[in-house]
Amino acid sequence: MSVPIATAGRADADRLTRLLSDAFLLGDLADWLVPDLAQRREIYPRYWAIIARHALAGAATVDVTDAGSAAALWYAADGGEPDLVPGDYDALLASACGRHVGRFAALDRAMHDAYPDRPGYAYLGFVGVTPERQRAGLGAALLDHRHRQLDRAGSAAFLIASSAGSARLYRRLGYRPAGPDIRPGPDAPALYPMLREPRPAT
Repeated sequence: MSVPIATAGRADADRLTRLLSDAFLLGDLADWLVPDLAQRREIYPRYWAIIARHALAGAATVDVTDAGSAAALWYAADGGEPDLVPGDYDALLASACGRHVGRFAALDRAMHDAYPDRPGYAYLGFVGVTPERQRAGLGAALLDHRHRQLDRAGSAAFLIASSAGSARLYRRLGYRPAGPDIRPGPDAPALYPMLREPRPAT
């Protein structure tokens, strides 16, 4: 499937925030982070605004479909660790998430501990598709676009899948398990660290 892909900029922050809020609103991890759906609908736009604004300020390369219905946020890990959040993140997170901040912080810690102990990989922090366009191949198209560039550069890609279903999709795209499953809390769903080694040019 041919999908036109562009790079988002600072002016796209509000649209990217809405896209990510909608894309990740439902699911086992979302249920764990904020069990009440009505509260989640209030918290998620504030939380995802933090992520979107920092990414678009230069922390990530944000690939988007031309219709704005899907986005992939890629962070460089040249020093071995991606720059996912701004310097005042703890205060912003507490303000955005209120009494649920502990679970968001636990998720951050668990994911941080799963980063590969190697330099020079690209970290797929988030890939989101608006609910009405999910399962239409847009996420895979975004990843294929970036994978081709990574393959030419000889760079690996790392991600943490938020469900067993998404982990199966990533396996079809060349990712393999990169360590044990992780859980941000005793009652939290499992997350799956995965790595894709660069493929040689054909």
